[in-house]
Amino acid sequence: PAPSVGLDDDAELAASVSASRGGVWLRRYGWMAVPSLILLLGSAQFVRFLVPNTDDNQVIHSCQPLKALRFFHSKGQDVHKWGPLPNVLHAPAFGGLLAYWKLTGDLGRPSGDYPYGLKRPHEQLGAMIVAGRLVILVLGMVSMAWLTWALGRASKVPLLAVFAMLAMAATEPQLVVRMASTCVDGPMMVFLGLATGFYVLIIYEGLTRLRGVLLSISAVCAISCKELAVPLFILTYIGIAVRGWRQTRGARAERRTFLTNYAVTVGAGIGSYLLINVIYCPGSWLQRMDLVFLGTLKDPSIWADPRQTTLSYLAATGIAVVGTLGFGGTLLLVLAAVLSIWLRPRHALMAWLPFISHVAIVWRSAGYMPEYFMLPLTYLGALVLVVVFGESVPLLRQRFSSSLGLKVLSGVGLAALVVDAVGGW
Repeated sequence: PAPSVGLDDDAELAASVSASRGGVWLRRYGWMAVPSLILLLGSAQFVRFLVPNTDDNQVIHSCQPLKALRFFHSKGQDVHKWGPLPNVLHAPAFGGLLAYWKLTGDLGRPSGDYPYGLKRPHEQLGAMIVAGRLVILVLGMVSMAWLTWALGRASKVPLLAVFAMLAMAATEPQLVVRMASTCVDGPMMVFLGLATGFYVLIIYEGLTRLRGVLLSISAVCAISCKELAVPLFILTYIGIAVRGWRQTRGARAERRTFLTNYAVTVGAGIGSYLLINVIYCPGSWLQRMDLVFLGTLKDPSIWADPRQTTLSYLAATGIAVVGTLGFGGTLLLVLAAVLSIWLRPRHALMAWLPFISHVAIVWRSAGYMPEYFMLPLTYLGALVLVVVFGESVPLLRQRFSSSLGLKVLSGVGLAALVVDAVGGW
């Protein structure tokens, strides 16, 4: 045969092999992108919403890009109620635009007063806001895909992971809006998704130094965006310590390894927190801590309803939880709670700890309860559903017929989606 025919055959074979590999990859990993794509469908409409309103976009409070510009202009000394890490996330996009405008002559001498040295301030501030929102949306999609993959890998039920993320997170209105906003809640949820993924791997596969370090760094990054993330990690770290101590009872070598891994985990958290928040601005950090935990941001007499009682505060907390999870998500978590008490799945308690920790500590410490205080429950609720439902089906099969457990959970899941749709409508 002519050489050209052989080359064509080789090219066709290479293309066929490449397409086959691509198909295998999509079948193996494509499911993890489904919640992220649904999030994109909901969030895309907010990317250009009401720009260039920099202070309040009528959806949620933001302060960007001015907050980031003040942060870098003051070399990190500027005091703000929110953490510094979102400024770093936005820096490449904001810095790239400013450099371009400097080259084109659209940026003069930077100033702390309007128009901040910008030649076309409204248009340029709007461009920075859109760029910042795109950064958070892309990071949010990556984080959601990672968490979906981690839940599917740990539980070995990928479809359950996709269902849980769709029911609890990707379709939750608060999360959809905040993932296309420069507000700090979006970056907080980006890192919370990463941390939850590492946590579920620790639940099923054990604590290693790498998993512990990555969990702590992700947790600190979430906290460095907004201190609202602190409560959910308190019982979580206590639970990891208690479970590891009990599992290594009577085994000196294993206990020594666990204690070393746990110490490295905690040390990584402390070190990364100091690096991100304290070392370069200890005085500003102290002022911010006073503002966040002791100042007007913490004073219920300012933010709470003056007629609030303990009973009404409990009711407001319940409303915030249901409002965040939706009617369907709430129904699913009620079923998960019943299954956890009745069947006692092996990892149920560890899965519930972050959820319980967040609700209980926020309720005890806040004194008032806007709905967005419960935003972390979107990812924490998905964690509970995957762990409890995934481990309950085999237990139900042991107690009843081979297919009853799956039918029960499928029926409740379908009912939850219908309830959620009707409630949302």
